Amino acid sequence: MEPSINSLCNSQEAQLKFIEIGIGNKWFLRTETEYSDGSEIEEKGNSFPIKFQSVYIRIWI
Repeated sequence: MEPSINSLCNSQEAQLKFIEIGIGNKWFLRTETEYSDGSEIEEKGNSFPIKFQSVYIRIWI
């Protein structure tokens, strides 16, 4: 069983947050948060707050 999002957010500091849009993911729009201990969580939709740093675009044909 995966830990709840609220318990992870309260106990660890998020290092990286990725917003992914596309077909083939669990959800069309999702946010993946990676923590300093290597664990990660996925959330449906957009998760705030977001500090924008860069854009990465990948297109599969």
